[in-house]
Amino acid sequence: MAFFMNNNTLYFYQLEDKLLEINIHYRKTYKTSATKIFQKLLLNEMTTIKGRIDAIKQIFSYSYNVPIYINQKMIFFKIFGKDKIWVNGSNIESVKKRNEKAIIIFKNGYLLEIEKNYRTIKTMYDRIINILDYKNGLHL
Repeated sequence: MAFFMNNNTLYFYQLEDKLLEINIHYRKTYKTSATKIFQKLLLNEMTTIKGRIDAIKQIFSYSYNVPIYINQKMIFFKIFGKDKIWVNGSNIESVKKRNEKAIIIFKNGYLLEIEKNYRTIKTMYDRIINILDYKNGLHL
């Protein structure tokens, strides 16, 4: 199965038996899981999900809900609750608060309202910023 996702992917939404990719330019469904897609992409980068998660845990001391760093343009974090969503943190412009819920504002202007606590989403977005800063050499 070929995966055509790219750095324009905003998020994945887990449906009952398939995965919906929301991209700036298209919507596409896959008969697989997000973690299988991430694993395939990471093998192209000559690593694995476990390798990336272990490295991020060691560098940043994150113990749970560790973002999946694929490359500078694709860093996914999960939001699991009523819905199961994997958000590409590299495409987030900002996270705002509305009645204790989070509104993710993507760089292309698209809004995603999340049925999760604002602080939880903001913490995940801050983790993405920390990882990008580290990769860009801003951790020295």
